Amino acid sequence: MTSSMPAIPDKKWMKALRGSREYMSGLELFIYFLIENRPNLGGVDWYSCSCVKCRNRKGKNDLEHIHEHLIINGFDATYTTWIHHGEQFSRSYVNSQSRTLPANNVEDPCPLLVSMVNDTLEHLPNEVNV
Repeated sequence: MTSSMPAIPDKKWMKALRGSREYMSGLELFIYFLIENRPNLGGVDWYSCSCVKCRNRKGKNDLEHIHEHLIINGFDATYTTWIHHGEQFSRSYVNSQSRTLPANNVEDPCPLLVSMVNDTLEHLPNEVNV
């Protein structure tokens, strides 16, 4: 059973100057968010590092490592929805973003791809003898 989602802190600090009062205060709120969200992340003390060098791609780290990296390297400002730390995408946000995409009159390639795969699979036998 998962606990309720902790409040997501304001993210303006992510773009503040590293070392500034705003940045350091926001960083502490981010770390607190991770601690509060621990039960929703499997209850372990290992997290993805969101600094500009690691970008959530270099394995799991403890909070001390993450705190240090975020002070030294800065927070990856493109990481605006903290999905690696328990934040969920908002369906309304995703829908509003898709409505803002420009219409470019390019046909969606997926129906063609699905059709091609189905045509190929049609020619395969239903049973495979092993």
